[in-house]
Amino acid sequence: MKREIFVAGLREVIVASPDQVLELMEFGESHRHIGETNMNVYSSRPHTIFRMIIESREKTDDAEADLSCDAVRVSVLVCSS
Repeated sequence: MKREIFVAGLREVIVASPDQVLELMEFGESHRHIGETNMNVYSSRPHTIFRMIIESREKTDDAEADLSCDAVRVSVLVCSS
């Protein structure tokens, strides 16, 4: 039996620049809920988890497009706080 994890409000966004990534990370940080506990005045209730799948390929000039390789390098970066 295959179990899948469900996270309410989870979304997938395709970005094309580092600035877009930073904007999404700032958005996530701004939506964290902070509450007080007996041990800590600013206890963060939920943790923030960003999972990034980074795809990259060699840049080519238009003249070289027919000769280019279609290989894509894929990396996964997971950040949590």
